[in-house]
Amino acid sequence: MGLHQDLLTLASRHETGISFAEFMRSALYHPEEGYYAAPKPIGRGGDFFTSVSVGPCFAFLLARHILNIRAALFPDTSMDVVEQGAHDGQLSADLLTQTSPPAAWSHHIVEPNPRFREVQSARLGESARIVPSLADTSPLQGVFLCNELLDAFPVRRLRFEKGRWREIRVVAASGRLSEATFDLPFPATGRWTWLPIEATPGFETEVCEEIGPWLDELTAAMPRGVALMIDYGGTAAESLLPERADGSVRGYREHRRVQDPLESPGQVDLTADVNFTHVWLEAKDRGWNLIGFADQAQFLTGIAAGFPDPEQFPASLRRQFHTLIHPGFMGRRFRVMALGRGFPEDLKLDGFQFSETARQSLLQTPGSCR
Repeated sequence: MGLHQDLLTLASRHETGISFAEFMRSALYHPEEGYYAAPKPIGRGGDFFTSVSVGPCFAFLLARHILNIRAALFPDTSMDVVEQGAHDGQLSADLLTQTSPPAAWSHHIVEPNPRFREVQSARLGESARIVPSLADTSPLQGVFLCNELLDAFPVRRLRFEKGRWREIRVVAASGRLSEATFDLPFPATGRWTWLPIEATPGFETEVCEEIGPWLDELTAAMPRGVALMIDYGGTAAESLLPERADGSVRGYREHRRVQDPLESPGQVDLTADVNFTHVWLEAKDRGWNLIGFADQAQFLTGIAAGFPDPEQFPASLRRQFHTLIHPGFMGRRFRVMALGRGFPEDLKLDGFQFSETARQSLLQTPGSCR
């Protein structure tokens, strides 16, 4: 009851309550009672599945992709691989196991939570350098990797009402947390240029204000390299389709969706789809170029197709491969975006050889969501 009561008290101090981003930040990252205060089990015994929990096939193909980047950009120099949002360190461990020779790169993990750092250190030992922030890694050259990091960034929730975008905020009412809408102190479409001026009344969506500051840190840490972002989400146009009218914020517990995201803060995994158009627009303003954008099926199939000999793809991993690319499971819901800086824009990577249509869709800004 401690965290719930703290949020009630905080929301009751102001007539307009607190933003959903403030609520989500506390519910997920409170140092003692937040959902991510300590590592959670992943897979059947936890609240969610990831590509990593399917098995080592994901890392096998990802390592191949990273080695392709090394061959293209860093053939004669040292290279770093930095993972942020590494959870228990399993993906990093799998990547290092798949790498030959083992010293193909210097491996780093960015992890602000000391409890997670302990788990990662126990798993990886001396094979990875684990630091609290991106600033502690800079300057780097190589590959930055985040798998299911951005979906846990706190978001503001918006609803189109009275001919304009208004904010859904968290308020205290009758001893419980509930939602109410209020006018924004600024024009929404002036701040978030991908947001359409007109929408169907009642249409809801989200914006993540932490993307920009996070990209500032990444840009300072990596003057030359490729940033590889893997997460569930889509383009701005997809987020504004009629079937997305209720927004994408949701909570999960034991693989079941929780109806009220305000219920049981700290005990429920809260998430929202990543708006990759928003990420790209913010990154472009900071000097990054777009290498590619694909769904996970296109991306992993492209890497697999790049093997000169099909026998290099072990039969033991192929069942996992079909799970990872299945359109009803992870193949379409997960997207992969690669950004680059410090080298020519025409870098070609196997993972994006089948995704030009997806790339073009990312660059389209929706005119309305009616």
